[in-house]
Amino acid sequence: MIRTFEQYHENQHEAIKRWKQENGKQVFGYFCCVTPEEILFAADVLPVRITGTGEPLQRADLHVPPNTCPFARSCLDAGMRGLYDYLDGVVVPNTCDIVFSMEYFWKTLVPRPTKPAMIAGVDVKPFVHFINYPEKITGREVVPYYMEVLNGFKQEVERCLGRSISEYDLARSVEVYNEHKSQMKRMYEMRKADRPVLSGYDAWQIAYAALMMPKDEHAAALKSYLDDIESNGHLGPDGVRIYLSGSAMDWVNAEIIKVIEESGVVVSDDLCVGTRSFWYPLDPELPPL
Repeated sequence: MIRTFEQYHENQHEAIKRWKQENGKQVFGYFCCVTPEEILFAADVLPVRITGTGEPLQRADLHVPPNTCPFARSCLDAGMRGLYDYLDGVVVPNTCDIVFSMEYFWKTLVPRPTKPAMIAGVDVKPFVHFINYPEKITGREVVPYYMEVLNGFKQEVERCLGRSISEYDLARSVEVYNEHKSQMKRMYEMRKADRPVLSGYDAWQIAYAALMMPKDEHAAALKSYLDDIESNGHLGPDGVRIYLSGSAMDWVNAEIIKVIEESGVVVSDDLCVGTRSFWYPLDPELPPL
């Protein structure tokens, strides 16, 4: 079963292209775990996390200062080289200065599959969608403000795709994502044991695949995998127990986990491709947005 997840870090682009061809659905790339994937999933779109490559930059350094985030520059370089030519849209939140700038760079430097549909100077079917995520997350104005942001994003996606996103669509999406979060938290709970049932690197592969797969398919595969582990009484690696905290971690810099686990085991994390992306479920009793 782990092979199901491994393919998404060994050759993620081919795996996603194959899924797109088999299912005939659109695929949107996104930056950062604050992107409201549930809205895209409700529109029958597959959200996939944009990551970089392990190769030397070929084009991005002509446009972005070399002292900025190497991860973001690598993502842009991959886009400029056409590695993401299968994307039907890109979502950019304003989570940091360089990701904020990706709205401009992807609009102007990265090839898009369709020409702009301009009406009165406005692209009614934009390729790049910007989300003004609130930098302040406390205070009475934050939730009403972010509600407006989400509504605006939902309407933009609807115009772009030429379809409506109903309350039922959103509620179903929340249900799927909550089930996925439940299975991911189950895996993390199993890693708390004195002998974790799987290594930190295996757990990372599973979490990374979740960024590229439909959440219902990933949750089903993960449930089956965890059920097998529990029934087999498998004992994982032993050693010094490590809690890993950091930022974006793709297949390139995830090699650090292998280095750590030469003498210990990563049992949990604070990563935007890990716990930050799934830890808190949404309340199904509230209206979806």
